[in-house]
Amino acid sequence: RLFKAKFGGMIDQAKTSSGSRAHRLVRVFGEMVTLIWEVNPSATQRLEELWNEVIEEHAVPLLCAYDLAGSKLGALPQSILACHSHAVS
Repeated sequence: RLFKAKFGGMIDQAKTSSGSRAHRLVRVFGEMVTLIWEVNPSATQRLEELWNEVIEEHAVPLLCAYDLAGSKLGALPQSILACHSHAVS
């Protein structure tokens, strides 16, 4: 609940701050996943799920970045890849 309230509020504020633009487009970039995915994949998956709930509720795209340090996309567990609509390496 706290996660959704905090980040949902930030998204709403960014939309409001964008002025009178017709689409009030806000994009979210998540980099905290790369800090925890190798240490705690289950926490990373839950974080991705929370983000998916927030972006669905607020109709914004989320761009994630995982530092694979030369690894291929297959280095990420399938459970984490499944949280994304697209993946590129």
